[in-house]
Amino acid sequence: MKKFLILFAILLLSGCLNNNSNSHSYEAPIKDGILVFTTEYCHYCKMLKPYLEKLKEEGYNVVIIDANENRELAEKFNVFAVPAVFYIKDGKVVDKTIGYNPEELFNKAKKYFK
Repeated sequence: MKKFLILFAILLLSGCLNNNSNSHSYEAPIKDGILVFTTEYCHYCKMLKPYLEKLKEEGYNVVIIDANENRELAEKFNVFAVPAVFYIKDGKVVDKTIGYNPEELFNKAKKYFK
């Protein structure tokens, strides 16, 4: 049991576990739109790219940021796993999707921006 608690504390402190709270007190780099954190080596990020392009084609404001090249911004958004998708209205995060989930991506885009 002690080993489990130590492992859990390490995972929690290293950021491998994610807090799914939707309330954030920081300003987003865009006023309204979909902010996506990816990395170059992430397989799921590459798989999500065509869906992000489709959203752009449909008129959604989609901004893709490399989390490795923009570590400070990724830290402000508490990005511990990619892809990390944030839905932003009036400069504030209203929701997020962590991981590869195209269906949720489209549903939330429609919910917040159409």
